[in-house]
Amino acid sequence: MRDLDGVLENTLIDKMIFDDLLDRSFKLQVMSESLERGGLQKGDSMVSDIWSSLYKVAPKIKEKVPAALTLNKALLEQLYSLPELSSLRKTCQLDELTSAIGTLRLGHNLSKLLEQNLNSQAYKEAVKKSDETSSLQELLESLQALSESVMPDSIDSPDATDSIEGNKHLQEIAQAAISQSRANKQTKQNAIEQLQQNGLEQALTYVKEQLEEKEKKAAEASAKALHDMRGKIRDAIKETAEETEDLSDALKQYRGWDGSRGTERKINPEEAFRAASALLDYRNGRKIREIAKLAGRISTVSLKTKRSKVDAPTIEQWSGVTEGKDIAKLLPQELVTLKHQVIKRDFLKRYADGKILQYEVDPYQPAGKGPIVVCIDESSSMEGEREIWAKAVALALLKIAQKERRAYALIRFNRNAEEPIYFHPKKRILPSKTMEVFSGFLGGGTSFEEPLKTALNVIQGHKTYKRADVIFITDGECVVGEEFKYHFTDIKSKKNISIITVLIGPDADGVECFSDHIYRTEAVDAEDGRKVLSIFLSSKKD
Repeated sequence: MRDLDGVLENTLIDKMIFDDLLDRSFKLQVMSESLERGGLQKGDSMVSDIWSSLYKVAPKIKEKVPAALTLNKALLEQLYSLPELSSLRKTCQLDELTSAIGTLRLGHNLSKLLEQNLNSQAYKEAVKKSDETSSLQELLESLQALSESVMPDSIDSPDATDSIEGNKHLQEIAQAAISQSRANKQTKQNAIEQLQQNGLEQALTYVKEQLEEKEKKAAEASAKALHDMRGKIRDAIKETAEETEDLSDALKQYRGWDGSRGTERKINPEEAFRAASALLDYRNGRKIREIAKLAGRISTVSLKTKRSKVDAPTIEQWSGVTEGKDIAKLLPQELVTLKHQVIKRDFLKRYADGKILQYEVDPYQPAGKGPIVVCIDESSSMEGEREIWAKAVALALLKIAQKERRAYALIRFNRNAEEPIYFHPKKRILPSKTMEVFSGFLGGGTSFEEPLKTALNVIQGHKTYKRADVIFITDGECVVGEEFKYHFTDIKSKKNISIITVLIGPDADGVECFSDHIYRTEAVDAEDGRKVLSIFLSSKKD
Protein backbone atom coordinates (compact mmCIF):
# COMPACT_ATOMS: atom_id res chain seq x y z
CA MET A 1 0.00 0.00 0.00
CA ARG A 2 1.25 3.48 -0.90
CA ASP A 3 2.12 6.06 1.72
CA LEU A 4 -0.95 8.30 1.43
CA ASP A 5 -0.38 10.11 4.70
CA GLY A 6 -0.95 13.64 3.44
CA VAL A 7 -2.02 17.08 4.62
CA LEU A 8 -5.66 16.24 5.36
CA GLU A 9 -6.90 13.97 8.11
CA ASN A 10 -7.99 10.69 6.51
CA THR A 11 -8.94 7.36 8.01
CA LEU A 12 -7.19 4.10 7.17
CA ILE A 13 -10.28 3.08 5.19
CA ASP A 14 -10.06 6.32 3.15
CA LYS A 15 -6.41 5.55 2.35
CA MET A 16 -7.10 1.94 1.40
CA ILE A 17 -9.93 2.96 -0.94
CA PHE A 18 -7.84 5.64 -2.63
CA ASP A 19 -4.81 3.35 -2.90
CA ASP A 20 -6.99 0.94 -4.85
CA LEU A 21 -8.23 3.82 -7.03
CA LEU A 22 -4.67 4.82 -7.88
CA ASP A 23 -3.90 1.25 -8.92
CA ARG A 24 -6.83 1.28 -11.34
CA SER A 25 -6.77 4.85 -12.69
CA PHE A 26 -4.07 5.78 -15.20
CA LYS A 27 -5.17 9.44 -15.18
CA LEU A 28 -4.70 9.68 -11.41
CA GLN A 29 -1.21 8.20 -11.73
CA VAL A 30 -0.35 10.74 -14.43
CA MET A 31 -1.72 13.54 -12.24
CA SER A 32 0.43 12.41 -9.32
CA GLU A 33 3.54 12.51 -11.51
CA SER A 34 2.58 15.94 -12.88
CA LEU A 35 2.18 17.40 -9.38
CA GLU A 36 5.62 16.09 -8.43
CA ARG A 37 7.10 17.64 -11.59
CA GLY A 38 5.48 20.87 -10.40
CA GLY A 39 7.57 20.76 -7.22
CA LEU A 40 5.30 18.99 -4.74
CA GLN A 41 6.31 15.99 -2.65
CA LYS A 42 4.36 12.71 -2.48
CA GLY A 43 2.10 13.36 -5.47
CA ASP A 44 -0.10 10.36 -4.58
CA SER A 45 -1.03 11.85 -1.22
CA MET A 46 -1.69 15.25 -2.84
CA VAL A 47 -4.12 13.66 -5.31
CA SER A 48 -5.87 11.99 -2.38
CA ASP A 49 -6.05 15.33 -0.55
CA ILE A 50 -7.59 17.05 -3.59
CA TRP A 51 -10.27 14.33 -3.83
CA SER A 52 -11.04 14.57 -0.11
CA SER A 53 -11.17 18.37 -0.29
CA LEU A 54 -13.93 18.22 -2.87
CA TYR A 55 -15.89 15.14 -1.79
CA LYS A 56 -15.90 15.25 2.01
CA VAL A 57 -18.36 17.30 4.05
CA ALA A 58 -15.77 18.71 6.46
CA PRO A 59 -12.17 18.00 5.38
CA LYS A 60 -9.63 19.13 7.97
CA ILE A 61 -6.00 20.16 7.50
CA LYS A 62 -3.62 18.65 10.06
CA GLU A 63 -1.93 21.02 12.46
CA LYS A 64 1.38 19.19 12.03
CA VAL A 65 2.48 17.41 8.86
CA PRO A 66 5.77 15.72 7.93
CA ALA A 67 8.41 18.26 6.99
CA ALA A 68 8.45 16.95 3.42
CA LEU A 69 4.84 18.09 2.95
CA THR A 70 5.46 21.73 3.88
CA LEU A 71 4.84 22.98 0.34
CA ASN A 72 1.83 20.68 -0.09
CA LYS A 73 0.28 22.09 3.09
CA ALA A 74 0.92 25.68 2.05
CA LEU A 75 -0.82 25.02 -1.27
CA LEU A 76 -3.87 23.47 0.40
CA GLU A 77 -4.04 26.32 2.92
CA GLN A 78 -3.98 28.79 0.02
CA LEU A 79 -6.75 26.84 -1.72
CA TYR A 80 -8.90 26.72 1.42
CA SER A 81 -8.52 30.48 1.95
CA LEU A 82 -10.22 31.22 -1.38
CA PRO A 83 -14.03 31.50 -1.57
CA GLU A 84 -13.90 30.00 -5.06
CA LEU A 85 -12.94 26.62 -3.57
CA SER A 86 -15.97 26.76 -1.23
CA SER A 87 -18.16 27.27 -4.28
CA LEU A 88 -16.54 24.33 -6.09
CA ARG A 89 -16.93 22.15 -3.00
CA LYS A 90 -20.66 22.84 -2.89
CA THR A 91 -20.91 21.43 -6.41
CA CYS A 92 -18.85 18.32 -5.61
CA GLN A 93 -19.66 17.47 -2.00
CA LEU A 94 -20.84 13.87 -1.50
CA ASP A 95 -21.16 13.42 -5.28
CA GLU A 96 -18.69 10.83 -6.54
CA LEU A 97 -18.98 11.70 -10.22
CA THR A 98 -18.68 15.46 -9.83
CA SER A 99 -15.85 15.06 -7.32
CA ALA A 100 -14.00 12.77 -9.75
CA ILE A 101 -14.28 15.36 -12.52
CA GLY A 102 -13.29 18.15 -10.14
CA THR A 103 -10.28 16.19 -8.90
CA LEU A 104 -9.03 15.43 -12.41
CA ARG A 105 -9.51 19.01 -13.62
CA LEU A 106 -8.21 20.78 -10.48
CA GLY A 107 -5.19 18.47 -10.33
CA HIS A 108 -4.49 19.15 -14.01
CA ASN A 109 -4.87 22.92 -13.67
CA LEU A 110 -2.74 23.12 -10.52
CA SER A 111 0.07 20.94 -11.88
CA LYS A 112 0.11 23.04 -15.05
CA LEU A 113 0.26 26.25 -12.99
CA LEU A 114 3.03 24.97 -10.74
CA GLU A 115 5.17 23.77 -13.66
CA GLN A 116 4.76 27.16 -15.34
CA ASN A 117 6.04 28.89 -12.18
CA LEU A 118 9.12 26.72 -11.68
CA ASN A 119 11.20 29.54 -13.17
CA SER A 120 9.74 32.08 -10.74
CA GLN A 121 12.41 33.01 -8.19
CA ALA A 122 10.10 32.81 -5.17
CA TYR A 123 8.52 29.49 -6.14
CA LYS A 124 11.85 28.01 -7.23
CA GLU A 125 13.22 28.86 -3.79
CA ALA A 126 10.18 27.30 -2.08
CA VAL A 127 10.61 24.08 -4.08
CA LYS A 128 14.32 23.99 -3.26
CA LYS A 129 13.70 24.39 0.47
CA SER A 130 10.88 21.84 0.35
CA ASP A 131 13.22 19.35 -1.31
CA GLU A 132 15.86 20.02 1.35
CA THR A 133 13.40 19.31 4.16
CA SER A 134 12.26 16.16 2.35
CA SER A 135 15.83 14.86 2.10
CA LEU A 136 16.49 15.62 5.77
CA GLN A 137 13.24 13.89 6.74
CA GLU A 138 14.34 10.77 4.84
CA LEU A 139 17.77 10.86 6.50
CA LEU A 140 16.27 11.30 9.97
CA GLU A 141 13.91 8.36 9.44
CA SER A 142 16.80 6.15 8.25
CA LEU A 143 18.93 6.97 11.30
CA GLN A 144 15.99 6.53 13.67
CA ALA A 145 15.20 3.12 12.18
CA LEU A 146 18.86 2.12 12.58
CA SER A 147 18.90 3.33 16.18
CA GLU A 148 15.68 1.53 17.10
CA SER A 149 16.86 -1.71 15.50
CA VAL A 150 19.65 -2.04 18.06
CA MET A 151 17.81 -0.44 21.00
CA PRO A 152 14.40 -2.10 21.27
CA ASP A 153 13.80 -0.93 24.86
CA SER A 154 14.96 2.68 25.08
CA ILE A 155 17.23 4.82 23.01
CA ASP A 156 18.01 6.88 26.12
CA SER A 157 19.47 3.95 28.07
CA PRO A 158 23.17 4.65 28.99
CA ASP A 159 24.10 1.02 28.40
CA ALA A 160 22.47 1.07 24.97
CA THR A 161 24.28 4.30 24.10
CA ASP A 162 27.65 2.83 25.08
CA SER A 163 26.85 -0.20 23.00
CA ILE A 164 26.12 1.92 19.91
CA GLU A 165 29.21 4.10 20.27
CA GLY A 166 31.39 1.08 20.68
CA ASN A 167 30.03 -0.70 17.65
CA LYS A 168 32.23 0.09 14.68
CA HIS A 169 30.07 -1.86 12.25
CA LEU A 170 26.99 0.12 13.26
CA GLN A 171 28.81 3.40 12.68
CA GLU A 172 29.82 2.25 9.22
CA ILE A 173 26.17 1.51 8.36
CA ALA A 174 25.05 4.89 9.74
CA GLN A 175 27.82 6.71 7.84
CA ALA A 176 26.81 4.98 4.62
CA ALA A 177 23.18 6.03 5.17
CA ILE A 178 24.26 9.64 5.64
CA SER A 179 26.57 9.60 2.60
CA GLN A 180 23.88 8.13 0.33
CA SER A 181 21.14 10.50 1.47
CA ARG A 182 19.87 13.43 -0.64
CA ALA A 183 20.93 15.98 2.04
CA ASN A 184 23.32 18.71 0.93
CA LYS A 185 27.08 18.22 1.15
CA GLN A 186 27.64 20.41 4.21
CA THR A 187 24.88 18.73 6.20
CA LYS A 188 26.30 15.30 5.36
CA GLN A 189 29.79 16.30 6.48
CA ASN A 190 28.56 17.73 9.77
CA ALA A 191 26.36 14.70 10.47
CA ILE A 192 29.26 12.30 9.81
CA GLU A 193 31.50 14.34 12.13
CA GLN A 194 28.90 14.13 14.89
CA LEU A 195 28.59 10.40 14.29
CA GLN A 196 32.32 9.76 14.41
CA GLN A 197 33.03 12.02 17.39
CA ASN A 198 29.93 11.60 19.56
CA GLY A 199 27.99 8.63 18.26
CA LEU A 200 24.63 8.03 16.60
CA GLU A 201 22.59 9.89 19.20
CA GLN A 202 24.41 13.16 18.56
CA ALA A 203 24.14 12.65 14.82
CA LEU A 204 20.39 12.16 15.26
CA THR A 205 20.15 15.32 17.36
CA TYR A 206 22.05 17.32 14.75
CA VAL A 207 19.83 16.11 11.89
CA LYS A 208 16.68 16.89 13.94
CA GLU A 209 17.88 20.44 14.61
CA GLN A 210 18.72 20.94 10.95
CA LEU A 211 15.32 19.62 9.94
CA GLU A 212 13.47 21.96 12.30
CA GLU A 213 15.42 24.93 10.99
CA LYS A 214 14.94 23.98 7.32
CA GLU A 215 11.25 23.23 7.88
CA LYS A 216 10.65 26.70 9.31
CA LYS A 217 12.42 28.35 6.36
CA ALA A 218 10.55 26.11 3.88
CA ALA A 219 7.20 27.07 5.43
CA GLU A 220 8.01 30.77 5.15
CA ALA A 221 9.23 30.43 1.54
CA SER A 222 6.20 28.31 0.56
CA ALA A 223 3.71 30.73 2.10
CA LYS A 224 5.33 33.69 0.33
CA ALA A 225 5.58 31.98 -3.07
CA LEU A 226 1.99 30.73 -3.03
CA HIS A 227 0.69 34.07 -1.79
CA ASP A 228 2.35 35.65 -4.83
CA MET A 229 0.51 33.06 -6.98
CA ARG A 230 -2.83 33.61 -5.22
CA GLY A 231 -4.48 35.27 -8.22
CA LYS A 232 -3.37 32.47 -10.56
CA ILE A 233 -4.56 29.83 -8.10
CA ARG A 234 -7.95 31.57 -7.94
CA ASP A 235 -8.13 31.50 -11.74
CA ALA A 236 -7.27 27.79 -11.74
CA ILE A 237 -10.14 27.07 -9.33
CA LYS A 238 -12.56 29.21 -11.38
CA GLU A 239 -11.56 27.37 -14.54
CA THR A 240 -12.01 24.05 -12.73
CA ALA A 241 -15.45 25.09 -11.46
CA GLU A 242 -16.61 26.01 -14.97
CA GLU A 243 -15.22 22.80 -16.48
CA THR A 244 -16.65 20.68 -13.67
CA GLU A 245 -20.12 22.17 -13.97
CA ASP A 246 -20.09 21.75 -17.74
CA LEU A 247 -18.74 18.21 -17.69
CA SER A 248 -20.83 17.03 -14.73
CA ASP A 249 -24.01 18.16 -16.50
CA ALA A 250 -22.96 15.98 -19.43
CA LEU A 251 -21.90 13.09 -17.21
CA LYS A 252 -25.23 13.03 -15.38
CA GLN A 253 -26.95 12.08 -18.63
CA TYR A 254 -25.12 8.74 -18.47
CA ARG A 255 -25.81 8.19 -14.81
CA GLY A 256 -28.25 5.47 -13.86
CA TRP A 257 -31.51 6.34 -12.15
CA ASP A 258 -32.57 4.53 -9.00
CA GLY A 259 -36.24 3.88 -9.67
CA SER A 260 -36.89 2.63 -6.13
CA ARG A 261 -35.68 5.90 -4.64
CA GLY A 262 -36.61 8.27 -7.42
CA THR A 263 -33.09 9.70 -7.57
CA GLU A 264 -29.84 9.28 -9.49
CA ARG A 265 -27.93 6.16 -8.45
CA LYS A 266 -24.95 6.43 -6.14
CA ILE A 267 -21.76 4.97 -7.59
CA ASN A 268 -18.45 4.04 -6.04
CA PRO A 269 -15.33 6.23 -6.45
CA GLU A 270 -13.65 3.72 -8.78
CA GLU A 271 -16.52 3.90 -11.29
CA ALA A 272 -16.69 7.68 -10.83
CA PHE A 273 -13.07 8.10 -11.94
CA ARG A 274 -13.51 5.59 -14.75
CA ALA A 275 -16.50 7.55 -16.07
CA ALA A 276 -14.83 10.93 -15.61
CA SER A 277 -11.73 9.67 -17.44
CA ALA A 278 -13.88 8.46 -20.35
CA LEU A 279 -15.52 11.89 -20.55
CA LEU A 280 -12.09 13.54 -20.68
CA ASP A 281 -10.68 11.03 -23.18
CA TYR A 282 -9.09 12.80 -26.14
CA ARG A 283 -10.37 10.36 -28.77
CA ASN A 284 -14.02 9.78 -27.81
CA GLY A 285 -14.61 12.33 -25.07
CA ARG A 286 -15.83 15.05 -27.42
CA LYS A 287 -18.49 12.84 -28.99
CA ILE A 288 -19.62 11.60 -25.57
CA ARG A 289 -20.00 15.19 -24.34
CA GLU A 290 -21.87 16.35 -27.44
CA ILE A 291 -24.34 13.46 -27.21
CA ALA A 292 -24.90 14.14 -23.51
CA LYS A 293 -25.38 17.89 -23.88
CA LEU A 294 -27.89 17.49 -26.68
CA ALA A 295 -29.67 14.75 -24.70
CA GLY A 296 -29.91 17.13 -21.77
CA ARG A 297 -31.54 19.81 -23.92
CA ILE A 298 -33.90 17.28 -25.46
CA SER A 299 -34.85 15.99 -22.01
CA THR A 300 -36.32 19.36 -21.02
CA VAL A 301 -39.59 18.15 -22.55
CA SER A 302 -42.22 17.94 -19.81
CA LEU A 303 -42.68 14.40 -18.55
CA LYS A 304 -46.23 14.17 -17.28
CA THR A 305 -45.76 10.89 -15.46
CA LYS A 306 -48.43 9.42 -13.26
CA ARG A 307 -47.60 10.06 -9.62
CA SER A 308 -49.36 8.84 -6.54
CA LYS A 309 -49.27 10.49 -3.13
CA VAL A 310 -48.63 8.23 -0.18
CA ASP A 311 -49.11 9.03 3.47
CA ALA A 312 -45.99 7.48 5.00
CA PRO A 313 -42.65 8.04 3.19
CA THR A 314 -40.64 4.85 2.64
CA ILE A 315 -37.26 4.05 1.09
CA GLU A 316 -38.87 4.28 -2.34
CA GLN A 317 -39.38 8.02 -1.84
CA TRP A 318 -35.79 8.93 -0.86
CA SER A 319 -34.67 11.55 -3.39
CA GLY A 320 -31.39 13.00 -2.15
CA VAL A 321 -29.37 14.13 0.88
CA THR A 322 -30.13 17.03 3.21
CA GLU A 323 -29.46 18.17 6.80
CA GLY A 324 -31.83 17.68 9.71
CA LYS A 325 -32.44 15.71 12.91
CA ASP A 326 -34.74 12.86 11.87
CA ILE A 327 -33.12 9.65 13.22
CA ALA A 328 -35.25 7.46 10.92
CA LYS A 329 -33.67 9.03 7.83
CA LEU A 330 -30.00 9.09 8.90
CA LEU A 331 -27.32 8.18 6.37
CA PRO A 332 -25.39 5.00 7.32
CA GLN A 333 -22.12 6.91 7.82
CA GLU A 334 -23.79 9.03 10.51
CA LEU A 335 -24.94 5.93 12.40
CA VAL A 336 -21.37 4.59 12.44
CA THR A 337 -20.20 7.65 14.42
CA LEU A 338 -22.37 6.60 17.37
CA LYS A 339 -19.93 3.75 18.06
CA HIS A 340 -17.05 6.12 18.82
CA GLN A 341 -17.15 8.12 22.07
CA VAL A 342 -15.13 11.08 20.74
CA ILE A 343 -17.01 11.38 17.44
CA LYS A 344 -20.30 10.73 19.22
CA ARG A 345 -20.04 14.09 21.00
CA ASP A 346 -19.70 15.83 17.66
CA PHE A 347 -22.73 13.89 16.39
CA LEU A 348 -24.86 14.95 19.36
CA LYS A 349 -23.91 18.58 18.84
CA ARG A 350 -24.83 18.45 15.16
CA TYR A 351 -28.04 16.61 16.04
CA ALA A 352 -29.03 19.39 18.44
CA ASP A 353 -28.33 21.93 15.69
CA GLY A 354 -30.27 19.94 13.06
CA LYS A 355 -27.09 19.44 11.02
CA ILE A 356 -26.86 15.65 10.68
CA LEU A 357 -26.91 14.18 7.18
CA GLN A 358 -30.16 12.42 6.30
CA TYR A 359 -32.09 11.26 3.27
CA GLU A 360 -34.36 13.84 1.67
CA VAL A 361 -37.86 12.49 1.13
CA ASP A 362 -40.14 12.87 -1.86
CA PRO A 363 -43.48 11.25 -0.96
CA TYR A 364 -44.40 11.02 -4.64
CA GLN A 365 -43.18 8.29 -6.93
CA PRO A 366 -43.82 7.69 -10.63
CA ALA A 367 -45.89 4.71 -11.74
CA GLY A 368 -44.13 1.97 -13.73
CA LYS A 369 -44.79 1.72 -17.50
CA GLY A 370 -43.98 -0.43 -20.50
CA PRO A 371 -40.46 -1.19 -21.75
CA ILE A 372 -38.66 0.55 -24.63
CA VAL A 373 -36.62 -0.95 -27.49
CA VAL A 374 -34.54 1.56 -29.45
CA CYS A 375 -32.98 0.70 -32.83
CA ILE A 376 -30.27 3.11 -34.05
CA ASP A 377 -28.92 3.10 -37.59
CA GLU A 378 -25.10 3.28 -37.52
CA SER A 379 -24.47 2.89 -41.24
CA SER A 380 -21.81 5.13 -42.81
CA SER A 381 -24.25 7.84 -43.90
CA MET A 382 -25.20 8.46 -40.23
CA GLU A 383 -21.68 9.36 -39.13
CA GLY A 384 -21.30 12.87 -37.71
CA GLU A 385 -24.16 15.17 -36.69
CA ARG A 386 -26.89 12.64 -37.51
CA GLU A 387 -25.27 10.00 -35.30
CA ILE A 388 -24.91 12.44 -32.40
CA TRP A 389 -28.53 13.58 -32.72
CA ALA A 390 -29.87 10.00 -32.92
CA LYS A 391 -27.86 8.89 -29.90
CA ALA A 392 -28.89 11.98 -27.95
CA VAL A 393 -32.53 11.01 -28.53
CA ALA A 394 -31.75 7.43 -27.49
CA LEU A 395 -29.96 8.65 -24.36
CA ALA A 396 -32.86 10.94 -23.46
CA LEU A 397 -35.21 7.96 -23.85
CA LEU A 398 -32.93 5.94 -21.54
CA LYS A 399 -33.28 8.63 -18.88
CA ILE A 400 -37.06 8.53 -19.27
CA ALA A 401 -37.01 4.74 -18.99
CA GLN A 402 -34.93 4.88 -15.82
CA LYS A 403 -37.07 7.56 -14.19
CA GLU A 404 -40.27 5.71 -15.03
CA ARG A 405 -38.76 2.33 -14.06
CA ARG A 406 -39.10 0.93 -17.56
CA ALA A 407 -36.84 -1.74 -19.07
CA TYR A 408 -34.78 -0.46 -22.02
CA ALA A 409 -32.96 -2.29 -24.82
CA LEU A 410 -30.66 -0.70 -27.40
CA ILE A 411 -30.04 -2.30 -30.81
CA ARG A 412 -27.29 -0.78 -32.96
CA PHE A 413 -27.34 -1.79 -36.61
CA ASN A 414 -25.90 -1.35 -40.10
CA ARG A 415 -26.44 -4.18 -42.58
CA ASN A 416 -26.38 -6.44 -39.51
CA ALA A 417 -27.72 -6.00 -36.00
CA GLU A 418 -25.49 -5.98 -32.93
CA GLU A 419 -26.45 -7.95 -29.84
CA PRO A 420 -29.02 -5.98 -27.80
CA ILE A 421 -27.72 -4.04 -24.83
CA TYR A 422 -30.11 -4.21 -21.89
CA PHE A 423 -30.62 -1.55 -19.23
CA HIS A 424 -32.85 -2.88 -16.48
CA PRO A 425 -34.32 -0.36 -14.00
CA LYS A 426 -33.55 -2.60 -11.03
CA LYS A 427 -29.92 -3.15 -12.01
CA ARG A 428 -27.08 -0.71 -11.57
CA ILE A 429 -26.08 1.16 -14.73
CA LEU A 430 -22.39 2.01 -14.95
CA PRO A 431 -21.87 5.42 -16.59
CA SER A 432 -18.57 4.27 -18.13
CA LYS A 433 -20.34 1.32 -19.78
CA THR A 434 -23.10 3.57 -21.13
CA MET A 435 -20.47 5.93 -22.56
CA GLU A 436 -18.69 3.02 -24.21
CA VAL A 437 -21.95 1.91 -25.85
CA PHE A 438 -22.94 5.35 -27.11
CA SER A 439 -19.46 6.35 -28.31
CA GLY A 440 -19.04 3.37 -30.66
CA PHE A 441 -19.84 3.45 -34.37
CA LEU A 442 -20.30 0.62 -36.89
CA GLY A 443 -20.29 2.11 -40.41
CA GLY A 444 -21.16 0.09 -43.52
CA GLY A 445 -24.48 -0.45 -45.32
CA THR A 446 -28.09 -0.60 -44.08
CA SER A 447 -30.62 -3.37 -43.48
CA PHE A 448 -34.02 -2.92 -41.83
CA GLU A 449 -34.84 -6.59 -41.52
CA GLU A 450 -31.96 -7.53 -39.19
CA PRO A 451 -32.70 -4.95 -36.45
CA LEU A 452 -36.43 -5.64 -36.68
CA LYS A 453 -35.79 -9.39 -36.27
CA THR A 454 -33.62 -8.63 -33.26
CA ALA A 455 -36.29 -6.37 -31.78
CA LEU A 456 -38.86 -9.17 -32.19
CA ASN A 457 -36.51 -11.62 -30.48
CA VAL A 458 -36.15 -9.21 -27.55
CA ILE A 459 -39.92 -8.79 -27.21
CA GLN A 460 -40.77 -12.47 -27.69
CA GLY A 461 -37.83 -13.92 -25.79
CA HIS A 462 -37.96 -11.81 -22.65
CA LYS A 463 -41.02 -11.61 -20.44
CA THR A 464 -39.90 -8.16 -19.29
CA TYR A 465 -40.22 -6.75 -22.84
CA LYS A 466 -43.52 -8.32 -23.91
CA ARG A 467 -45.32 -4.91 -23.89
CA ALA A 468 -42.47 -2.94 -25.45
CA ASP A 469 -42.68 0.11 -27.67
CA VAL A 470 -40.06 0.35 -30.46
CA ILE A 471 -38.28 3.52 -31.58
CA PHE A 472 -36.59 3.01 -34.96
CA ILE A 473 -34.12 5.76 -36.02
CA THR A 474 -32.61 5.74 -39.53
CA ASP A 475 -31.60 7.93 -42.46
CA GLY A 476 -31.57 5.18 -45.08
CA GLU A 477 -33.69 3.56 -47.73
CA CYS A 478 -34.01 -0.21 -47.69
CA VAL A 479 -36.25 -2.77 -49.37
CA VAL A 480 -38.04 -5.09 -46.95
CA GLY A 481 -38.82 -8.52 -48.42
CA GLU A 482 -42.48 -9.55 -48.83
CA GLU A 483 -42.09 -12.73 -46.80
CA PHE A 484 -40.48 -10.86 -43.89
CA LYS A 485 -43.02 -8.05 -44.17
CA TYR A 486 -45.94 -10.52 -43.88
CA HIS A 487 -44.36 -12.43 -40.99
CA PHE A 488 -43.37 -9.28 -39.07
CA THR A 489 -46.75 -7.57 -39.54
CA ASP A 490 -48.56 -10.66 -38.30
CA ILE A 491 -46.50 -10.92 -35.08
CA LYS A 492 -46.63 -7.16 -34.57
CA SER A 493 -50.42 -7.23 -34.67
CA LYS A 494 -50.73 -10.23 -32.34
CA LYS A 495 -48.28 -8.82 -29.82
CA ASN A 496 -49.70 -5.29 -30.06
CA ILE A 497 -46.23 -3.87 -30.82
CA SER A 498 -46.11 -0.15 -31.55
CA ILE A 499 -43.27 1.19 -33.73
CA ILE A 500 -42.39 4.85 -34.03
CA THR A 501 -39.94 5.47 -36.87
CA VAL A 502 -37.79 8.59 -37.04
CA LEU A 503 -36.64 9.29 -40.61
CA ILE A 504 -33.64 11.59 -40.90
CA GLY A 505 -33.16 13.50 -44.14
CA PRO A 506 -35.27 14.05 -47.28
CA ASP A 507 -34.36 10.81 -49.07
CA ALA A 508 -35.08 8.27 -46.35
CA ASP A 509 -37.90 5.91 -47.23
CA GLY A 510 -39.13 2.32 -47.06
CA VAL A 511 -40.40 2.16 -43.47
CA GLU A 512 -44.15 2.52 -44.07
CA CYS A 513 -44.74 -1.23 -44.05
CA PHE A 514 -43.74 -1.69 -40.40
CA SER A 515 -44.28 1.75 -38.79
CA ASP A 516 -47.27 2.97 -36.77
CA HIS A 517 -45.97 6.54 -36.61
CA ILE A 518 -43.41 8.19 -38.89
CA TYR A 519 -41.66 11.41 -37.99
CA ARG A 520 -39.48 13.09 -40.61
CA THR A 521 -36.69 15.36 -39.42
CA GLU A 522 -33.45 16.98 -40.48
CA ALA A 523 -32.06 16.14 -37.00
CA VAL A 524 -30.49 19.53 -36.59
CA ASP A 525 -31.32 20.60 -33.03
CA ALA A 526 -32.85 19.78 -29.67
CA GLU A 527 -36.31 20.91 -30.76
CA ASP A 528 -36.46 18.05 -33.28
CA GLY A 529 -35.51 15.67 -30.50
CA ARG A 530 -38.17 17.05 -28.18
CA LYS A 531 -40.79 16.48 -30.87
CA VAL A 532 -39.75 12.82 -31.11
CA LEU A 533 -40.06 12.44 -27.34
CA SER A 534 -43.43 14.20 -27.38
CA ILE A 535 -44.72 11.80 -30.05
CA PHE A 536 -43.44 8.85 -28.06
CA LEU A 537 -44.86 10.07 -24.76
CA SER A 538 -48.26 10.79 -26.25
CA SER A 539 -48.51 7.37 -27.91
CA LYS A 540 -46.98 5.11 -25.24
CA LYS A 541 -48.81 2.30 -23.52
CA ASP A 542 -49.81 2.96 -19.91
